[in-house]
Amino acid sequence: MGDAQSCLSCDGVNRGGVKDAMKQRVPLSEVNVNKAPAPSVASSVGTSRSNGDGMCKVGIGAYFMKKEDNPNILMVKSVLRGSPSDAAKMISVGDAIDEVDGVSAYGSSLAELADMLLGHQGTSVKLTFRRQSDGSRYEVEVVRGITAAGR
Repeated sequence: MGDAQSCLSCDGVNRGGVKDAMKQRVPLSEVNVNKAPAPSVASSVGTSRSNGDGMCKVGIGAYFMKKEDNPNILMVKSVLRGSPSDAAKMISVGDAIDEVDGVSAYGSSLAELADMLLGHQGTSVKLTFRRQSDGSRYEVEVVRGITAAGR
């Protein structure tokens, strides 16, 4: 995923390293001291990170993981309560993401998916998913932003 991520802010860990991460209570598995991607099975694209130009990029409030029997497929691991993904009332745990703004997500890494999903607060992204339950495809437009409950 590149820079460390937290629902708390978009400027803490990626500039301050471990010391700031401890202040923000970011899991050490997400601390990125050397700017190399932190190893992770699941990736949050519902959080935020700074892109170096002072602008904060935010996600949709969903966590993704690689499908166990086919790592080319990325599936919804969880949806943050109160997030844009939750507000869409369509995205379910286990659904596979097929496309982001018309670009196939098949074979993408979690970091590549994050790059596709993250954007500036208030901008929208068109997503195509495949339901785990019946294999049907559906599209949903989600407005990026951090609105998780309790934040």
